Amino acid sequence: MFERVLPAKRPVAERVALVFMGVYLFALNLPHVVTLREAGFFGAIALAAVALARRGRVEWPPMKALLALWVGLALLSMAVAADPWYSLSEIKKEIIYPVLAFWLFYVMTRSRDDFDLLAYFIIAAGAVMISLSLYYYFALGVRFEQVVKAGFLYGKRPYFSFHMLATALVCLALAMRPRTARATGGLLLAFMPVLLLGVYFARLRAGYVAALAAGGLFLVYTNVVRRGLKRRLVVLACLLFIALPLPAIMARRNLDLTLDPNMIKVSLDSLKKEERWAIWRNSVERIRERPLLGSGFGNKEIFIPGFRVERIYPHNLLLSYGVATGVAGMVLVVVIFGRLYALLHSRVMSFHGVEWSNYGVSLAGAMLLVVFVILNMTEDVMTRHSGQFFWALMGMTLGSCRGSDPAAPGGPPRGGRVEG
Repeated sequence: MFERVLPAKRPVAERVALVFMGVYLFALNLPHVVTLREAGFFGAIALAAVALARRGRVEWPPMKALLALWVGLALLSMAVAADPWYSLSEIKKEIIYPVLAFWLFYVMTRSRDDFDLLAYFIIAAGAVMISLSLYYYFALGVRFEQVVKAGFLYGKRPYFSFHMLATALVCLALAMRPRTARATGGLLLAFMPVLLLGVYFARLRAGYVAALAAGGLFLVYTNVVRRGLKRRLVVLACLLFIALPLPAIMARRNLDLTLDPNMIKVSLDSLKKEERWAIWRNSVERIRERPLLGSGFGNKEIFIPGFRVERIYPHNLLLSYGVATGVAGMVLVVVIFGRLYALLHSRVMSFHGVEWSNYGVSLAGAMLLVVFVILNMTEDVMTRHSGQFFWALMGMTLGSCRGSDPAAPGGPPRGGRVEG
């Protein structure tokens, strides 16, 4: 499956840095390997610094102004924090490390071959996680109720679901490369539904919705954009078919769906009793109390009198940022995600000819962003190792496609219309 073990014609420091980055990606979502994870991460950063020093210039990733503003706003919120040192610790884990991961993977992933090498480390980690999950669920009989009480095998269920969905999309990106052997592509595509079992094991309703949304986005880009009217109508019908079960999916974790016509009504009634409504309502009230700088980065707990858990976090990334950093934090997160999607969309629309091999990477990146945003609407997934994983993937996606982007360093000259 490895067409090239290491990309050719690269300085030794850069080639070794890619291996360290692969080790970091492999260890990032596995339990009890913090030392290996940090060794890979900081070793790769040190080697990247050496490589940039030899090039004689510093290279920055896209959105550097937005990322600097993200860090600055979090630091500013420390002024109102009850425990500034705790806020600083959370900023380091949830912003500084992800931004460093984004920078590292953008500047060091310089070609499609670099992306492919790192992708196989991600797939290897996904194979380990899904294999252990199959063993736990089917051999040991660990079920959803036990998972809720004891905690999931690899942390929170949304973290696990995001890793499984992300790995599936990495498989898709590899399979869509024209140079990929037919047998290899078939294996990658066959592995995708196995990885999607992880969402089922986690019983994550937002995970089901995210998977459906990613599939819908794939249909739109491959069968609607620059296609004829008949193809667009067929895709519209498919998207409507996908949307029909969403109310039931959001209400039921077990997906025991039937053809009962009352199913949607029952599901909607169940949604009305969803606990998150109370959590989100009280989160909004907390934001109204301190709209400017919030309570300080990391301080996102809210108090709900009479609720089964009186102190709880908002279960929504935007609301968490609103509680911790005020309205400005919420707006900034939306702008960052919007800018990321604009960058990925421009790459999906621009690739042609010899650059077609990057089409699958940019498309998978856009799907990954949609998945990540949806998961963050019912949980805080942009934290700890999960946030680092997302930003590392964004960096390697944008970095590997830079050769076809006129705005990126080393891209082709501007001018002329690019046809898809």
